[in-house]
Amino acid sequence: MTLTVELSSELEAAIRRNIDGDLNAYAREALAVQMYRDRKLTHGQLQAFLGVKSYEADTILKKHGGVDELTPDELAAQVQTSHNVRRKH
Repeated sequence: MTLTVELSSELEAAIRRNIDGDLNAYAREALAVQMYRDRKLTHGQLQAFLGVKSYEADTILKKHGGVDELTPDELAAQVQTSHNVRRKH
């Protein structure tokens, strides 16, 4: 899927002055992080969206201030998974 955003040349120039690197990559990351914050993407889907590994997704979230906030149910599931893994080893 390709997403196109129309910007005036003045607005594009202003945005480019305020970011480092590729504007397309920046916009892609910003969209993915916001969708993650809005709980429209899971962490796994965020990774797939950006084509990165888990630790890279965490770095991107921190960079954009989208720190991973777990619900109590998600935290409980992670704790249970951790316990199950430890029991197997």
